[in-house]
Formats: sequence, structure tokens, C-alpha cells
Amino acid sequence: MKTPLRLTVCGAGGAGLAIAADSALKGIGVTLFELPQLADKLETPRARGGIEVTADSETTAGETGFARLAGVTDDAAEAVADADVVMITVPAMYHDVFMDAVAPHLTDGQIVLFNTGYWSALRQTRRLGAALPDVTLAESNIMPYICQPRGDAIHIGRFKRHFCVAAFPGERSAATYDVLRHIYAQYDPAATVLDTNIAAAGNPPIHVTLTIPIAGLYFDRYMGGKFYQDTTIPGARLVTAFDAERERLAAHLGSESFEDQVSFDRRSYLYEGDDLVQMLRSSPHADWFATAAYLEQVGSEDIIYSYVPMVRLGEALGIDLPVTRAMVEVMGVMLQRDYWAEGVSLAALGLDGLDLEGVRRFVTTGRR
Repeated sequence: MKTPLRLTVCGAGGAGLAIAADSALKGIGVTLFELPQLADKLETPRARGGIEVTADSETTAGETGFARLAGVTDDAAEAVADADVVMITVPAMYHDVFMDAVAPHLTDGQIVLFNTGYWSALRQTRRLGAALPDVTLAESNIMPYICQPRGDAIHIGRFKRHFCVAAFPGERSAATYDVLRHIYAQYDPAATVLDTNIAAAGNPPIHVTLTIPIAGLYFDRYMGGKFYQDTTIPGARLVTAFDAERERLAAHLGSESFEDQVSFDRRSYLYEGDDLVQMLRSSPHADWFATAAYLEQVGSEDIIYSYVPMVRLGEALGIDLPVTRAMVEVMGVMLQRDYWAEGVSLAALGLDGLDLEGVRRFVTTGRR
């Protein structure tokens, strides 16, 4: 690793702007990259040479104000040249297009980190294979911030105090963590991508589970609502049931880092309350309005890239996950989508045809 660390942030949405700005405020050399077809999103950062962070933001740098960037570009070759770490900050359904843009320009020794992962290290290894140089693909279980653009600035409402990171193959996880912890001290090291995708809490336990009991109101009558304030006891029970199935599969796979959603929310968001319902209803963003379109997007992301491969992996290993399977079916009926057809297959992960020991060996060594 060169000093100072050089980071390329791919995606100029809210998450990308927050990661780029907060990292730059810590003295990291940051280049912000966006696809050429979306280059208009770079207009303000390019003109100003950086990103404004609102004064009332909560940053890991402990500072706000103007964050000067080392570069702002829609040229992928320029963006990743000399980078130590390339972060893909977009939703899972857009990982492919960003990897297609940067992959031809990656060089040996670089780390490509997916925030949030959704099995992307395995997906991109299977998809691109020999086309990749000797780079390390890594993933975190969740984005570092709750944030949103505010005019020409980025507002960071809260940074998450705890999130985990693993590399593929897992033999590289420790060395990868040693680099990434210089960007976020909040990273916890995980052994393999089984930990980040199954054992770790975060997005998948929340969106679908809490949406199902209120779906008729959100997708029909009001086209959205105050998602956290509207948390229901039945929704929280679905979270608990989903957590139990995650825990069972994680234990079968040999993971030692399972965390339930209540514990995660207390550690990461510093939520207070006796249970999940109380914690979410009294959270600082309880009044935030989630549109129906947004909830379909994040719910579908969780189902396609988390629930479906989790059920399929369980089936392959003889572990039944009836609640998770039922939620895929119910959400598919309500939103008129065939999530089983859309969902990630074991073949797309390189896990097809493997028994338990084969799965463990593959995620640890990269060898089938």
C-alpha cells in the first residue's frame, strides 16, 4: 500500500458522495468516478473540485465543510490508475455495469470493494474470471452511512458504528482488512463472504420483513409511508424468524460471527429501546418517508441477491428455510414478479454442485 492511501469511489449517488467526501476529509486521496452516460452527476463536484458536506452532518472524520477531491472523472482508466482501493458504491443490480467499466483498467494488487456486497465478490469472479488481473474482490455487509443529497451538498445523518468486511478468497481477508481499516475504523474483519452475506445483519433482515404486513397500504393506497415509524409487531416477528434461519444456515456453514438484527441496530446505529419495534419507532429517522418505488427497489435487491441464493444454498446443503422461501413467494405475488427467475443462482456464485466442505473450501481458497 502506498502512502497516503488512494481511493477511487465509483458512483456519484448519495452513498458515493458521502464516502468520497468523508474519506477526503480524513486526508485520503479520493477520485470520484461516474459512468459517462451519467456524467451530469459530476457537474458540481467537477466544477468545485470537491464536495460540500453539510454543517450538521455526522462524519467519521469528525469534520464537515468542503472536501477537496484528488480527481473527478467519467474516464474509467483515469479513475482507477494508481488506486489502492476501488469502491463500488451502487446498488447490487448496477455492480455489473461498473465492473465492466473498470475491469479492463485494473492492475495487480488493487482491492475492489463492493458496498453493499450481495455476493458480488463471487458473482464478479464467476462472471469475469480470467479477464481480471490479480486483484482482490472484497465486500462489506452494509453502506457506512445514512445520507442523502441536500442541494449541491451531501448530508450525512449518521455514520454506522460497525460493519464487517471480507475478501474472496477468504485467505486474503486479513490482509484486505489491514488496508481497509485505514479508510474506516468501523470495519470488523470477517473470515469469508459467508460471514458478510449470511451471518451479518444489515439490510436483508429489515426491508422485506417490515414491508409485508403493511404492503397493501404502501403499494396501493399511500404509495409509501414513514417506514420505520410504521414498524409493526408482526413485521418484527418476521425479522426474528428470518434471523433464526440465517443463524441456522450460518452455523451449518461453520461461521462464528452471526449477529441478529436487534444487536446490529444497537451497535451500528446506537438505537435505544427494549425491542426492535420500539427502537425503530423512536429512531432519529422515524419521520423519513419511503416511497413505494424505493421500497420495491430495496426489497427486490434483498430478495434477488440475498434471499434467493440463501434459500438455494440451504436446499443444496439440506437446510430448509421455509420463512425466507415464503417471503420470496409472497412478495413476488404482491408485486407480480417472478423472483425465483430473477434471483441469483448458485451457478452464478460458483457454488453449484458443491457439498458443505466444497463450499467452505471454495470461499476460503478460491478453489473448487
